[in-house]
Amino acid sequence: MSSPQRVAIIGAGSAGLVALQQLLEVGGDTFQPVIFERRADIGGLWNLERDPGPCHVVVADDSGNEQGKVARGSYAYSEEGKVHGDSAMYEGLRVNVPVDLMAYRDYPLPEGTHLFPERTVIFEYLKRFADSFNASKYVRLNTRVNRLARDGKVWRIESEGPDGKNVDEFDRVIIASGWCNVPHVPTLPGLSKFKGEQMHSAWYRYPLGFRGKKVLVIGSFSSGTDVSRELCGGIVRSFEGSDEWNRQAAENPPGTGVTVYHSYRNLEKGPPLDYDPRDPNSPDWCRRINVVGPLDHVDDSGKVVLQDGTALDIDVIVWATGFWRALPYIDHESEPFASHPITAKPGAGVHYYEGGERPGISASPEVGGASCTTNLDDWQLFYQPDKSLALLGVPTHIIPFPLTQAQARVVAHYWSGKIGELRPVSRQLGTENAEKWTTERNANDVEAPAGSVAPVNHSITTPSEEAYTDALLAHIPGEGTEFPEWDHGPDSKRGREGWGKVTNWRRDRLKTRVQLRRDHLGY
Repeated sequence: MSSPQRVAIIGAGSAGLVALQQLLEVGGDTFQPVIFERRADIGGLWNLERDPGPCHVVVADDSGNEQGKVARGSYAYSEEGKVHGDSAMYEGLRVNVPVDLMAYRDYPLPEGTHLFPERTVIFEYLKRFADSFNASKYVRLNTRVNRLARDGKVWRIESEGPDGKNVDEFDRVIIASGWCNVPHVPTLPGLSKFKGEQMHSAWYRYPLGFRGKKVLVIGSFSSGTDVSRELCGGIVRSFEGSDEWNRQAAENPPGTGVTVYHSYRNLEKGPPLDYDPRDPNSPDWCRRINVVGPLDHVDDSGKVVLQDGTALDIDVIVWATGFWRALPYIDHESEPFASHPITAKPGAGVHYYEGGERPGISASPEVGGASCTTNLDDWQLFYQPDKSLALLGVPTHIIPFPLTQAQARVVAHYWSGKIGELRPVSRQLGTENAEKWTTERNANDVEAPAGSVAPVNHSITTPSEEAYTDALLAHIPGEGTEFPEWDHGPDSKRGREGWGKVTNWRRDRLKTRVQLRRDHLGY
């Protein structure tokens, strides 16, 4: 009988916990897992940090800025030279997708749970989920991974915890530390001339500190629209002063003294998940938001100049612009990472798709970080040069809990020898095309060059997300190919999901989730 495979899981958030669950369920004694968690409790992003400390924005050197090329990327931090180690959530934050859709398969939240509950409900859900398979037995809390490197046939992890520094060897590694460690700030010519305050939305906790200020919010996804909504009186959570803020924000002029400008990269499109302030039928709080176009530069006087030439005199900029993809513990100076990097090496140059909106590879020289991960397999799951390393949750615009659960299940089956290699899929079809995941690669597909750091699109979205999940699970005999017997459509009485195709009620929820949120929360 062979010895158990030693498996390191980095991160005890939703992905790391479900990785552990699947290793134990699928592999039994095949695996000997350990989770490294740098914080004092499990839960990842859902484990709130009430005081994230001050936000410092590092402004990129924009000298010599040319079309399609900039010197490097900007970022934000609390402690110099360190990644942002705290949760980007605030107290009272509501989930933005229906909670039954968020839940792991066959581990629902208690009956009667609000369809869009607060953060605490999800945090407690993760704690119960972890308790259901005795996760604490495998977790090392307050233990930070400082270095991950290949050493012959094993992975070496250097960590630091309550007992000091340690070095451990593992046969396999799952990276589940998430992608919210290095807040991203776009490069903006002249930003160093801005005289007001700057903060990344990861530091946002309450609107009260913005009283009497002109605020420019940049970024039109969930974080940006949440900040704008609260500043303009659309608060749905309860805290000291929240009712008064909503009342004062509704006055004309607003008694809060706040003016909000929200910059959209593309004025022809509204926010993807929220009301459009320009729509006369949108809620009152929404119409108080002043929508402006994309930024061009900051002039010598410190005003923010838009691409249409409008100059805004701003007190505070809130960068709701996401995060660099950073894995600061990976030793990119050693092989195989030196020749096959997962993220761009710290200090790498920045470039952008010609005529496109998505940035290509870029990195901040101090802490590292890139706009995409590279050298992964077609499923964005395994490290292509060495499949004893897996990364969970790389795809974006997905429902993370059930998708990473399916990924972890496949990883556990593959490493335990119960399935073979994952099928290569077409590289001619984009990740947002549902047919990609069932279309095999052919002679017309171009193989990425060895060690490539070419831009990679991680966005999947519905219905490609469901197709990805089904096709991924279909590598396991008897899974991912049929709906459960009880599932005859979205209105069927729900039963056990098992490991068949994504159920029809989940597919229906994905289509209606925006309207459901408006009906239940008012935004």
